[in-house]
Amino acid sequence: MIICKGSHVHFIMMDGNKISARGSMLHDPSGRYWPKNSMLVTTFQRGSRKATDKEREGAPKEYLGRTHEAHVGSVELPPKALSEWDYVGEIKTILYVRPGRKAPGRYYHHFGQRRIEAFWRKGHAHLYKRGGAYRFQMGRKSIADDRGIVTP
Repeated sequence: MIICKGSHVHFIMMDGNKISARGSMLHDPSGRYWPKNSMLVTTFQRGSRKATDKEREGAPKEYLGRTHEAHVGSVELPPKALSEWDYVGEIKTILYVRPGRKAPGRYYHHFGQRRIEAFWRKGHAHLYKRGGAYRFQMGRKSIADDRGIVTP
C-alpha cells in the first residue's frame, strides 16, 4: 500500500538551488507498487471513502497514528525505471509537512551527513523529474518508517 507521508515538499539541492514540488510525498514501504527506497512526489486523488481497518493496519496506522481517519485515494504511477526520468541533482535537505495524528507538523531531513543512526556510512539522495512528478532515490539500505525518513 502506498502511503501519503507528507505534503508541501521542498528540496534544497547541494548546489544551493531550491525546488518546490507540487503534490504529496508518497511511499510504499513494502516495495510492491513503488520501490521502497524511493519516494514519489506527485498529485493524487484523495478519495472520500474511509480506509477499512484492514487497509489501515500495519504501516499506515504506524505512520499516521491509530486515531487518524485515513482515506483511500488513487494515483497514476509513473514508470519505475530510472532511465525514464531526468536527473536533477543531489539533495542536501528535504522539507515537508507530515500528516496524521501521530506526529503531525513540519519536518526536515538532511542528506549527505553522518548521523547517529548511520554512523558507519554517509548516505545520499538523488532527485529525478518526469513531467510534474519528482522522485528521490535513497540508497538500498535506507530506512523510511513510522518515524519518517531515518537514514540516509
